[in-house]
Amino acid sequence: MKTIYYGILFFIISSSSAQEVLENVQPLSNKARKGYLYDATKDNNGNTDVIFKMKIDKKSDAVAFEKYSFDKSLKFISSSDTQEKKAIISDRETTSLYAYVGGSSSFDVLSMKLKINKVVALKTWNYKKQQFETKKIISDETVKFKNDNGKTYKGYAAYNSFKDAKQNLFCLTKIDAKDKAVADQFIFLLIDENLEFQEKPVGLNGSYSLVFCEQLKNENIAMIFAPNKGAGDI
Repeated sequence: MKTIYYGILFFIISSSSAQEVLENVQPLSNKARKGYLYDATKDNNGNTDVIFKMKIDKKSDAVAFEKYSFDKSLKFISSSDTQEKKAIISDRETTSLYAYVGGSSSFDVLSMKLKINKVVALKTWNYKKQQFETKKIISDETVKFKNDNGKTYKGYAAYNSFKDAKQNLFCLTKIDAKDKAVADQFIFLLIDENLEFQEKPVGLNGSYSLVFCEQLKNENIAMIFAPNKGAGDI
């Protein structure tokens, strides 16, 4: 007979703070024996739920869940059928801005004339992964800034928010100086969903090249610039 040796599991989870070892052996139902341990959680009161997952039918992908509940002293409370707590969200249409910029080489980040595209996509919810995925691209067109100032920006890097709800776009660009004695200027462009942008110069004194640019997990952007030959300090 399969049983839950939950005292061992509990001791492993709580060994850093436990003053004593608690054990309990609880028989499983017939259907739970055919499944496997899916999850174990502990609430604020110290009670613990152990969930088993099992297939309903060998010929189907349908599954069932059974929950075993224990109090903080590992005394068995009850077992019950339960549902996996996952969201079910309908398909939705999203609008995003994307920028076409240069790529990277082994020594430098390249650039190209900045081009902004507006993309309308149909997103579908992946139940298993609990995230939206692109189902279909409805439209993809190149657009112009509403507050276009006539400048030609060279695009080096562009990043979106990881969240679909945010449509703002961050671009690192550069404008070629008309005077050869003056260094080209790197500029940040912050573009909103209304296709209007704010321009902010990067505070570099002298001539520099962008050698690294990457978006971090917290959505911040890390950049490394190196002075060109003969350029002064930052």
